[in-house]
Amino acid sequence: AFGFGPHPMSGHVISEHYLFADNLATHSYYGLLNIPLFNVGYHVEHHDFPYIPFTRLHKLKEIAPEYYNHLPYHTSLCRVMWDFVFMPNVGPEGRAITSTLVSRPEVYEKMVKFDHLSSSLTYPEAKPKAQ
Repeated sequence: AFGFGPHPMSGHVISEHYLFADNLATHSYYGLLNIPLFNVGYHVEHHDFPYIPFTRLHKLKEIAPEYYNHLPYHTSLCRVMWDFVFMPNVGPEGRAITSTLVSRPEVYEKMVKFDHLSSSLTYPEAKPKAQ
């Protein structure tokens, strides 16, 4: 992943295919570097619909929020690279594919959040349940 050098844009390779705190095989990155990276940060969206042009991937997230807004995402590629080096279990050994469907909001509501370690992932706030 660091073959691209220490530039923050090389963090997109790590953010897309390494496991962080949630065991999802891929994550999206929503930040300013999506512009020079041709929206490669919309990575979950790209895996769901690989034939949508990069210029339209942000629209997919807008029109289908029920599929994407509950997923954790990255907002800093610099933080991704930092976590890759210094956070336990995130380095090169953290590349894996899960066979379990975990793209469900109820999974994230029950997910243990690290108190002493902070991951580069941003977790969407759980919506209050209707009574």
